[in-house]
Amino acid sequence: MDLVIDSQINVNVASQIGAMFLDVGIPFIAVDIPHPGCFYFGADNYKAGRIAGRHLARWALRNWQGEVAQVIYLGVDAAGPLLNSRLTGMSDGLIEFMPEIRNAPSCHYDTKGGQFAFTLDTIRKHLRRRKGKRVLVAAVNDSTALGALQAFRDMCLESECAIVGQDASIEQGRN
Repeated sequence: MDLVIDSQINVNVASQIGAMFLDVGIPFIAVDIPHPGCFYFGADNYKAGRIAGRHLARWALRNWQGEVAQVIYLGVDAAGPLLNSRLTGMSDGLIEFMPEIRNAPSCHYDTKGGQFAFTLDTIRKHLRRRKGKRVLVAAVNDSTALGALQAFRDMCLESECAIVGQDASIEQGRN
């Protein structure tokens, strides 16, 4: 083996995985989640999130005149703070264009590794408790964004949400 390129999101084992290869002299490139001592290839997550948040805010201003009832943030806690800095960026991007969004109710959900099915179930439960209108959803990746979209569709609330995700997933919304 001459080189390892890996993309795994569990920040709790990143050090051990990287150390295994470094100890035997095999170069390691970590994709999306940095592994201490290894080369990192990934986005500036905060900056990417801020761009997404700005676009979400512009959409809400153009289509809902800035009237937002709630904001849902969908993260991947196992991936650690670097990947989830996308959510901080999204929040900052929203606030930059819509300072009053600070007053809107918001909630954060861990999506257990960014899973579509888990996110779908979580957002369905959320919508049963709080049938929101004009809900912004800031998702750390596309699979969670698509899970949230499907939940809104299932509850016949698709027109009441605006969702932003990241990663350029090949999957499309499910019917």
